[in-house]
Amino acid sequence: MTGTWEPNASIDIFTKSRASHVVEDTVYASALVSDEVVLPDSVRVLTMADGSTEPVPVEWDSVPDGATDTAGRLTVHGATEYGPVTAMLDVVETYAGLDCDRVITGRHAGPLTVTKGVTCLDGATVSGPVSVRAGASLQVDGAVIAGPVRADDAAGVVICDSRISGPVTLSGTSSVTIGNPVLGCAPNTITGPVTVTRTHWWNVIAGNTINGPLMCGGNAQPPVNNGSTNTVSGPKSAQCRDL
Repeated sequence: MTGTWEPNASIDIFTKSRASHVVEDTVYASALVSDEVVLPDSVRVLTMADGSTEPVPVEWDSVPDGATDTAGRLTVHGATEYGPVTAMLDVVETYAGLDCDRVITGRHAGPLTVTKGVTCLDGATVSGPVSVRAGASLQVDGAVIAGPVRADDAAGVVICDSRISGPVTLSGTSSVTIGNPVLGCAPNTITGPVTVTRTHWWNVIAGNTINGPLMCGGNAQPPVNNGSTNTVSGPKSAQCRDL
């Protein structure tokens, strides 16, 4: 404040540290060009006194006519009893997959390790664990995997329309998509726990059937389901509690 007598922005921390409730003030969603915008009916609010979270209803502003006529990013404002909320909506022309450096079809016996580039499983059947190393990417579409799927510090993981028997553990990945029906990435059936942690960008986990728990934590942005609820036989916890 020297010379100006105007507080720095960091002074806000003293006010916010005394807040009784903290609302999830930004949500992320996507829609295809010309489709209707679907935003969540509620967001989470944290009660500082006991650390519990619960949903709170949102009243969204009206979306202008023609807002999804062209691809781009749309901002929609909303309000809750605990404060304002902003929705960041990506409008896209079609589901865009990764550019494959290696494509595997048919049967693959034994472990599969992705060490670099983008490996795509296109209708493949893999009988063994699948692992993705740092900086590499995996895209799975219409595949059957009998074994766990694990990615550590990967560049990206996209899983669509597939059946996986085993745990799915994705940690430190840039971005994760596990089903996203609104953009044409069909839901998956996963038998085993699904864990998504420490991702750097935003993630979609939508419409899947998960026979096991779903846990997400420490991600830069909480995963979203774009209006397609997951069917989970075990508990949904932390950042995936409302998916």
